[in-house]
Amino acid sequence: MVCLVALTVNACASSATEDPDTAVSVTVPMTDFATLQPPDKPNNWLVAPADFSGIAAVDEAAPVFDVSASVLAEAWRIIIEAEPRTTILAISDDDLRIEAEQKSAVFGFVDRISIQVIPLDDGRSTFMAYSTSLVGYWDMGANRSRLQDWITALQKTVKAASAPR
Repeated sequence: MVCLVALTVNACASSATEDPDTAVSVTVPMTDFATLQPPDKPNNWLVAPADFSGIAAVDEAAPVFDVSASVLAEAWRIIIEAEPRTTILAISDDDLRIEAEQKSAVFGFVDRISIQVIPLDDGRSTFMAYSTSLVGYWDMGANRSRLQDWITALQKTVKAASAPR
């Protein structure tokens, strides 16, 4: 037992002092909404355009915004970064896809949140958002509540950003 603890401490110390230039880089996979198949459990929530034709059934229709996709994506980033215990894991090269995780306050359960902004005609945009628990069967509505709260905040952020100055 003592040997196991000593090895663990040594490994942690070694990785903490490792040169960042030689550290292993981990690429976070982006959610593919075209092939998304949420588990048959009540611990996830999918918001997508009403005409979404992916594999997954949509739980809630996404609103359309009168701003460009880049403005909407930036608003999403601002909302996510303002959330407690939330980390952005990856942003796509075109800045229109975001992968994030949020930990629950008490037990530290991790939920994954995926956002994909969709450009529309006439400078408008919409999005797909998927929030799912990484552990457990039931989330007591946490993923649904999170996305609904974030969408409300998104609407306010976009409105403020597009208001005449």
